[in-house]
Amino acid sequence: MSRDSHPERLQLLLEKFAANRCSQEELLELMRAVEQGTHDEALHHALMDAWERLSGTDEEPSLNKEAIFRQVVGTAPVRRERPVWGRAAAAAAIILLLGGGVFWYVRRDQRLPAANVAATRSPGVKRDVAPGGNKAILTLSDGTDIVLDSVREGRLSQQGNAEVTKTGKGQLAYRTAASHEVRAASELVYNKITTPRGGQYKVTLPDGSKVWLNAASSLRFPTAFTGDDRTVELSGEAYFEIEKDKRKPFYVQTGHTKVAVLGTSFNVMAYEEEGVIRTTLLDGAVQVTGTSGAVMRLSPGQQVQCWNDGALKLVKDPNMEEAMAWKNDLFYFHGTNIQTIMRQLARWYDIDVTYSVAVNGRFYAKIPRNTNLSIVLRALALTNKLNFTQEGRTVTVIP
Repeated sequence: MSRDSHPERLQLLLEKFAANRCSQEELLELMRAVEQGTHDEALHHALMDAWERLSGTDEEPSLNKEAIFRQVVGTAPVRRERPVWGRAAAAAAIILLLGGGVFWYVRRDQRLPAANVAATRSPGVKRDVAPGGNKAILTLSDGTDIVLDSVREGRLSQQGNAEVTKTGKGQLAYRTAASHEVRAASELVYNKITTPRGGQYKVTLPDGSKVWLNAASSLRFPTAFTGDDRTVELSGEAYFEIEKDKRKPFYVQTGHTKVAVLGTSFNVMAYEEEGVIRTTLLDGAVQVTGTSGAVMRLSPGQQVQCWNDGALKLVKDPNMEEAMAWKNDLFYFHGTNIQTIMRQLARWYDIDVTYSVAVNGRFYAKIPRNTNLSIVLRALALTNKLNFTQEGRTVTVIP
């Protein structure tokens, strides 16, 4: 019997998930075990135990567990009855019923029409969409484009003083060639790496700093840091781990902010469609300057938000797990509205999103990003407050 389907292993994974102690690998293992369906009886009893624990607690706002349970398993939560599991529904139910699950939150002063499509049905998906992966285009200084996911590992080009190498799946590295003399700062050679919707990529810069690019993002940078500073230009979202060099401060330039750092780990979310740029500091120190001239210095565990007018707002206690979820291969929604959620899904699954009518309400969810689109939509539809239809790569949200 495989490790993934062993009932004792399944029980352990469920218990760890309920206690919010599952690693990313264990979470994926759990979902694979659920989809295989080898031990539905063990899964049923484990979920019933979780149900009874949750029933006696005050969850986050307005979780109708009984209604959701009936829709998921086709029965009321009575231990003697055994549900009939659909594989996708079961995987979503794991996320739904245990700690930090998926549910719909509506303020008491909001009213939404009842769902006109049963949440337990397939959410109108005719052809599933796979998650994004390691995909990017490298634009060289002469304008040549290299599709990184279709070229072999090894040396790609010589750019100025640097040798450009594809070192592994989803990784690009710049190494200064010792045989070349260092050019003056005025002769800097620039490259640009761009991830499409449905893509992500990791870059090691010439100074050894590491950058992880999220979907629909780009980074423009010199192939060698020969000047007085190290400046890169970001569009979209990226996580940075910067090598310390007190002689050459590191700067990240976006549309409305400039982040200055000596050596630290931080995330910058600068998608234009989000209307706000969020810089979140994990460790070290950064200073953020807005186009309005406002300046803020961050301490670890803080976030600064910059709006389109250049004004800055300091958030002293942001949700760090939410800010770093994409880097950890997760969707993490904590009181997130459906419009923000669907923008994230659009970038990762390369889909277009439309709405049949205006949709309100907020979601709480934690779902692996390497899950097919149908599973994510299923988990959201289990709220029984909305559903989805899909035509090609266009998804319509239906309340």
